[in-house]
Amino acid sequence: MGTIISKEQFETQTDWKCSYEEYKLFYCPDCDKKDCIHREAYRRVPVVDGGLGLCPNLKEGKKMMIKINANVLIDELINVYTEV
Repeated sequence: MGTIISKEQFETQTDWKCSYEEYKLFYCPDCDKKDCIHREAYRRVPVVDGGLGLCPNLKEGKKMMIKINANVLIDELINVYTEV
């Protein structure tokens, strides 16, 4: 396994535009998919940083974040309508 940089180092010493959470997802040395066709290729990097966003971990992470955000919004709507 590689040694991923800290969030502070990420924010102060890199030019990545993606979030640190996204960075951790496409950081190949910590990935279990040793035969991934996108391993160490720039195409795995998020689109915001010039890549194609093809990392499978990045794709799964985004799906999970969308689901979490949707659930939070649903909970907030339920709270708004039950308070009325």
